[in-house]
Amino acid sequence: MKPSCLSVFAVSACLFAQISPAPPVADTAVVAQLNGKDVTAAEVRKLVAGTPPQLAQGLLRDPKTVLEQLLLLNSLRDLAEQDKITEQSPWKELIAFNQKQLMAQAELNYKTNTFPVTDEEAQKSYDTNKSKFEQAKIRVIYISFADAKKPALEKKALTLAEAKAKAEDVLKQLRAGGDFATLAKANSEDKNSAEKGGDFGVIHQSDKLDSAFKTAVFQLNPGEISEPVRQPNGFYIIKVDERSFRPLNEARPDLVLQVRQEKFQAWLKSVQDRNKITIQNADFFKTGAVAH
Repeated sequence: MKPSCLSVFAVSACLFAQISPAPPVADTAVVAQLNGKDVTAAEVRKLVAGTPPQLAQGLLRDPKTVLEQLLLLNSLRDLAEQDKITEQSPWKELIAFNQKQLMAQAELNYKTNTFPVTDEEAQKSYDTNKSKFEQAKIRVIYISFADAKKPALEKKALTLAEAKAKAEDVLKQLRAGGDFATLAKANSEDKNSAEKGGDFGVIHQSDKLDSAFKTAVFQLNPGEISEPVRQPNGFYIIKVDERSFRPLNEARPDLVLQVRQEKFQAWLKSVQDRNKITIQNADFFKTGAVAH
């Protein structure tokens, strides 16, 4: 058996899976067979209890392979106990080291997710970082252009220069008092928003958007309209209808994560600071004597 067959059991930096509530299948129900012997739902649940997230997901896609790998893991563990591996070098040291790594990772995961965050701490973080929770309700007009390196899917597709000229013409109409909703319906190729007069919804500072697009949004005051903002395959004309901040109660989940991460980093630094080393004899390490 190749070692790679056990790769699914590699220690994950993620938390161990929280198994979803069991489906309505009785513990005594037969759900598989092992070498001709019936395997019940209760036995499978016991076998997969505490497995890492990626393995639990694999069970949904390919239960046969995952169950065989879990059984292989159990068989190899039993054989290792029969061979008294934990009493032999270098295996006992390797097992002890791997156990330390697993315990260390478990502690990191535990701390990351358990630092308490009070309402006062959440409020303070909100006040300190309020700009991160800014949001804007916007309208857009999108005018696309064909990729010059690829054949146009439609003969009517605009070139980059043509799309830019059209965007500038639409902007000129808007500057002259044209109605944004009307021009969006007539010109925008973002069909979802065009049907709603260009309504693109609410954009948050925390959203993962193209930086040029997001910068353009948050440089505008309510009622203002942007210059055409180039994107990979088109130009956006953006109008900001409203600017506001996410309310504290909506932002609280993000604030809890942020404060908890700050506490975790401070705690981790305090642990690291307790383990600072100063080398006094570099030759000792260069000779390889440390291994003896």
